[in-house]
Amino acid sequence: MKHRSKPLMGKRNRKIVFKRNIALSYFIMIILGTILLFSPITTSSNNHVSLIDAFFVSASAFTDTGLTPISIHESFNRFGQIVILILVQVGAIGLMTMKAVLFLLINKKISTADRMMIHNEQRQTKVSGMVKLIKDAVLILLSAQILFTIIVTLHMVLFYDHSILNSLWFSYFHVTSALTNVGFDLTGSSLAAFSTDYLFQSYIMFLIILGGLGFPVLIDIKRYCIARKNKESFRFSLFSKISFYTYFIVGIIGFIIILFLDYEFIFVEQEGMKGVFYALFQVVSSRSCGLVTLDLNSFSSGSQLVLGLLMFIGAAPASTGGGVRTTTIALMVLYLINFASNKRDVEAFNRRIPMDTIFKAFVSFSIGGILVVLSSVLIIGLNSNVPIIDIVFEVTSAFGTTGMSLGITKNFEPISKIIIALLMMIGQLGITNAMIVFSRNKEDSNTIRLPEEN
Repeated sequence: MKHRSKPLMGKRNRKIVFKRNIALSYFIMIILGTILLFSPITTSSNNHVSLIDAFFVSASAFTDTGLTPISIHESFNRFGQIVILILVQVGAIGLMTMKAVLFLLINKKISTADRMMIHNEQRQTKVSGMVKLIKDAVLILLSAQILFTIIVTLHMVLFYDHSILNSLWFSYFHVTSALTNVGFDLTGSSLAAFSTDYLFQSYIMFLIILGGLGFPVLIDIKRYCIARKNKESFRFSLFSKISFYTYFIVGIIGFIIILFLDYEFIFVEQEGMKGVFYALFQVVSSRSCGLVTLDLNSFSSGSQLVLGLLMFIGAAPASTGGGVRTTTIALMVLYLINFASNKRDVEAFNRRIPMDTIFKAFVSFSIGGILVVLSSVLIIGLNSNVPIIDIVFEVTSAFGTTGMSLGITKNFEPISKIIIALLMMIGQLGITNAMIVFSRNKEDSNTIRLPEEN
């Protein structure tokens, strides 16, 4: 009697399975975080955290967003804050990547399936070299955390006369918050107390940029420095070039526009330097962090719209940030420029970019825009007393996993908070990953194509 062998799983099916496993593991991690943050062992004795708020904070922490309807400092004790930092750290590096790190520490072999999961989680184009990428990424992240925790601790002790122990915890929390682009704080008013401390702001901005550029870019920079030291030639990948240039070009354009729109506030009311740093810090932070040095209501509606667009664009792929990603915007702009020039191929840095990649960029941007609009409409219907621009700002902040807020999240109804939390999860997964998760698990075997008509 002949036994029929099971058909091999197609490439698309494997990809769907990997993406769904990642999404499921992320959801389980958020639920575990919710249970812990709802527990009395993590909350302050004088405060009660509701289940929906615990879920919201857990989702916000794991997705590296930073939006919160409650005060982290007042609502959670030290253990609760440590739980939040663990969620933040795992979310920044990636759950599958963290699993691989543990395997490396105990000298356990990483399976092919795990390598594929990490490949999908980190949005890499090839599986080879994944272990090396993990080692380099974790080393860069931890090295920056340790170094800047020491620097900021010394800064707090020298300039603010804080004790070493309190300064160490304060510094580690906010360094991690900036580097992972999550934007949580222990002050209750973000970094408003440091609005005139430009050196402290410089530390934080550098860490935000470091986290927002993405691991592949940072690893390429590291390899370039090693090559220069050894007097060897080195070529940056097309991904790194586009990510790096787009990240800074978008930020500079946003900064210039805000200077123009809020000229009077920045240069007259704030006497120049303070106002310029207000604009600069908020623009850098809007890329996906969310830490602020002033009440964002101080800016005009035009500047708030610009910050919203920056949050929507977000950071680079395979970074600690969210949004539709800088590479998406770069590919769209390159395509439009080539279309206007009547060129056949889309080119950048002497390389031709596949049209399939361009198509995915337009799809990501379109789906991201639709999600933001639909979510805004739903929340506006549930909170009719809140200004529309404020709701759109909050929704964009959630989608971009940024965490900037105009202070309205705490007043949202439970359903609105759930919508925001779901947006944060999609922002963490990425548009294309989220679409694959919810797509049908079936290979396209249809070989019949319909006649084409213009």
